Parts: sequence; structure tokens; C-alpha cells
Amino acid sequence: MIGLKQQLKLKKIQYLLQNDRQFFFEIVLSHYIKNNGVGDLHKEWFQLLSTYNKLGIVAPRSHAKSTIINLADNLFDICNHNISVNQPYIVIFSDTPEQAVERLGAIVEELEGNELIHKFYGKLYDGRVVGDKKKDKWTQSSIVTSNDVIVTGK
Repeated sequence: MIGLKQQLKLKKIQYLLQNDRQFFFEIVLSHYIKNNGVGDLHKEWFQLLSTYNKLGIVAPRSHAKSTIINLADNLFDICNHNISVNQPYIVIFSDTPEQAVERLGAIVEELEGNELIHKFYGKLYDGRVVGDKKKDKWTQSSIVTSNDVIVTGK
């Protein structure tokens, strides 16, 4: 049995995971953070993502745009759907459909294998996949999470 202090700490963590996009990233996706932590530029992006419903970010290559926008922000919306976010349909646009499907695959990998997501949100990806069969290869272009969020890569 956990004590009162531990319960309060856990409640605070759950609250922050549900309401703070940067905290969610730093905890749930900490394996994406380099040695010097989340930079000022990325902190500003998280603030903008928390403020605006639609946002376009332009930055040079290798500045973690895809990691923060396509992975972290979308995972936050998926995990917190009907808790602090009501985003039932997410579309990932990219240069090519293959690139969008690849980014969707990164989301699926986290939903399937990230133990912290399982601990705080349960199993959100149950394998219900809508896909396209192209060139004898099954590509996953759309998923439905167990909390009824549809994510499509285009």
C-alpha cells in the first residue's frame, strides 16, 4: 500500500501529464531528449501548442519539429482524449504519403511499447488498423485507438 505522500505525488504527476504538453514530453518521451534537456526554442513551441489550436512551425532540419509536433503533441492529444483534450481525429500531413505513414508508425510504436503510457493511460492501441494494400505490402495509413481517436497519415 502506498502512503499519502506517494498518492499526492502520483496525482500531481497525472495532473501535469494531462495538462502540460512539455511535462508530458519530458516524462513520457524522455528517451528523445538529448543531454542538455529541452531547449528554449522547444519550450516556446510547447507554449504555442498549448495556446493555439492550429499552428505552423517553420525551422531548419534537425530541430525536432517532427518529434515535437508529429509525435509528442499528437501523443499528448491521443493519451488525453476526453480527459483534457477533445481531439477525436488527427491527420498527419507530410511531404509524401510514405513519410506520413512512417510518422504514424512512430506513434504506434510509442502506444504499443511505452511503459509510461501504459502505466498512466492504459493500453490505447489495440491493433485495430485501417490500411492500404500497395505493392504486396501492407501499409498502416490509419489507426483507431482504444479511446476512439482516429489518426491518419496522408
